[in-house]
Amino acid sequence: MPDHATKSPTQIAADRTRAPLGTASAPTPSPIGLASDAAPHAFTFLNSFCTTILTTAIFFLTKSAYGFTQTLNLALAVLLGVTYIVGARFAGAITRRLLRTFPALSSRGILALLLLALALLCATPLVIVRVWPDTGSWPIWVVIGLYSPLTGILWPLVESFIAGGKRGDRLVRSVGLWNVNWSSAGAIASIAVAPLIANYPLESMVLLGGIHLLSGLCLPFFPAHPAPHADGPHDPHPAHYTALLVTFRMLLPAAYVASSTLMPLLPNLTESFNVVPVLSTLITAIYLATRSFTFLGFQFFRGWHGRWWPAIVCPALLIVGFGLVVFASRIGGNLGSGAGWFALVGGLVGFGVGMAGIYSGALYYALEVGNAQVDAGGAHETLIGVGYTIGPAMGLGVALAIDRGRLKPTSFEPWVLSAVAVVVVAVVLMVAVRVRQQTRSPR
Repeated sequence: MPDHATKSPTQIAADRTRAPLGTASAPTPSPIGLASDAAPHAFTFLNSFCTTILTTAIFFLTKSAYGFTQTLNLALAVLLGVTYIVGARFAGAITRRLLRTFPALSSRGILALLLLALALLCATPLVIVRVWPDTGSWPIWVVIGLYSPLTGILWPLVESFIAGGKRGDRLVRSVGLWNVNWSSAGAIASIAVAPLIANYPLESMVLLGGIHLLSGLCLPFFPAHPAPHADGPHDPHPAHYTALLVTFRMLLPAAYVASSTLMPLLPNLTESFNVVPVLSTLITAIYLATRSFTFLGFQFFRGWHGRWWPAIVCPALLIVGFGLVVFASRIGGNLGSGAGWFALVGGLVGFGVGMAGIYSGALYYALEVGNAQVDAGGAHETLIGVGYTIGPAMGLGVALAIDRGRLKPTSFEPWVLSAVAVVVVAVVLMVAVRVRQQTRSPR
């Protein structure tokens, strides 16, 4: 008897409805027409609107609501990363356990439960401060510690609905649209919610919880379970796609090391430019919008499929963009405010292009070479979580050393840039060796 722990949600659902021997099982009705494709994308947009604010722009919110310092924001980012790894790493196992334990439950039902939990968490800080006004900042630590792993379960499951049953061009179109979808939602959210975050930070969290619940209106148009990975007749992927998958899986956590280090620093970096709070969050939108437009370019221009150049160009843009942003205030101080703004905006643009390129490659090859079930998405999201954790942990170490007087305050930027650069450059060098080996060997 096969071990149930190795089965996908779709297989478990099939076991429940398998007809007795000698009878034919009726086909399961599927949602009508475009709704089956449109609903998961609409669901993605609404939930990404929320999760981007509460994972990327959360540091502006905590600075506004609780007066978080750079050190506290970096510590919160570490918590976010560690808990996200837990959720993403066990997303498949948790989903299968729930489906086995509760026979009436479907993968769609799990999404509904996740939405309810996320909405309740979003309302928690405001409710607590209304009841206990002098409660301090502990509610946001508890909320992020629970919200982050739940999203680590949510996104692999959504990815399986997006990519299930697709191969080849259909998979490329669906995943490309999905990347543009969730990334553009984040860019729009950072603009739309900026005034609320600056003036009503906890109220803005309640609004985000309402949007989580609103996305539940899409669920009736979902199938009960993701379609299984398409294993029918299709052209096999080129042999070097496996090497490309390994390469981009090496680059992905390195990219998120840089991203997760940079995001907690942006509130203080923008403050050095004397940016009013309501505009600070909008600066994040430069990075998010660039990332979204790059995803769009990767969707329509497919000449990068099977090519090695993105594995070199994208991380190079990433580290150069990171350095420009981190040193933007110093550049402005030495060369004038115009040069500082150019470094800040140009750095965010380069950083966004590099991040989108690496992410696109990692997800495309994971789904093309691997499979479209929850475990494939979970592995992808776990790698992101690793980067989410290592990056701010390095920044936190430097910040604590400065707070204790072991390093000078002016040494923060050089130390953080050096730490991130060592990680990214080391990975890039390993990738460069792989590129050299692969381009010399026959495919």
